[in-house]
Amino acid sequence: MDTRLLIFLIAFLISDSVTAQNYVKYVDPLIGTAPATTVSALRHSAGTELKGQTFPAVGRPFGMTLWTPETRITEAKCVSPYYYDDTKITGFRGSHWMSGSCTQDYGTFSIMPFISEIPDTITRSPVSGYNHANERSSPYYYSVLLNDHGILAELTATSRSAMMRFTYPGNKPKCIAIRANSDEKQGMVWYSRERNEIAGFNPVHRMYQGWGQPAGFSGYFVFRFSRQVEIIPDLKNKQMILLKFNEGNDIMVKAASSFTSIEAARNNLDNEIPGWNFELVMNETESEWNKTLGKIEVKTGSDRKSVV
Repeated sequence: MDTRLLIFLIAFLISDSVTAQNYVKYVDPLIGTAPATTVSALRHSAGTELKGQTFPAVGRPFGMTLWTPETRITEAKCVSPYYYDDTKITGFRGSHWMSGSCTQDYGTFSIMPFISEIPDTITRSPVSGYNHANERSSPYYYSVLLNDHGILAELTATSRSAMMRFTYPGNKPKCIAIRANSDEKQGMVWYSRERNEIAGFNPVHRMYQGWGQPAGFSGYFVFRFSRQVEIIPDLKNKQMILLKFNEGNDIMVKAASSFTSIEAARNNLDNEIPGWNFELVMNETESEWNKTLGKIEVKTGSDRKSVV
């Protein structure tokens, strides 16, 4: 056999063996989301600085927008989108939070499934209690049971886009809230029946120099649905829109983001998630994580001690 061909085959087999391994199983995105107990953390304060400030991000390695369960609606400084000790899910956010930081989120938007029989849902942003026992978190997939609504929410994502699957109980009214998370009340959301699409934007504001002043760009976003949806009218809130759908007990949602325009967000969605196959997107994202994590491998005699 030609020596060059032999070297190629050996390299291919080694590469295939490495990428086939499930490195992502060692990653726990919930680490750092609970209060820290180190000496240095305890010396700071009892505020958010005491926490690890990470969040359970879902998306591709080095992605522009990462998706996360949300327990805090604000984009305020030093407030992560998610804290393990919080008892309510407020939505699922397309986030630009720097994990482990004390900066601020910006240009974000969130979606929350709910059933309209919950009291006062129509006049406020819906929330739900949840149990960590019913929560599954990885870099390529997140799921949780929303206890107040009996809805199973599942999430996977790419670099700029995401796909969600919401499974509703029985014959309950099936609704969705979509919100631009502008603390300055400057975001806007609207619905296109022709496209069966929600679009919107959330202006970014500065945190340090020129505190609170416009940063000169916005987070733009689009949402599309596997079923026809209708607006729940007369909310009088340009930052949030409420939707309902009447057929079936499950709905798939695709979302994408851009920092340049609505049309660019649409292009990102068309290019990254052209179809409606949740498992395909999830498996491709898992594969991307294994390829990235597999670039460095540490082997020990015990799987519990392995470090990737």
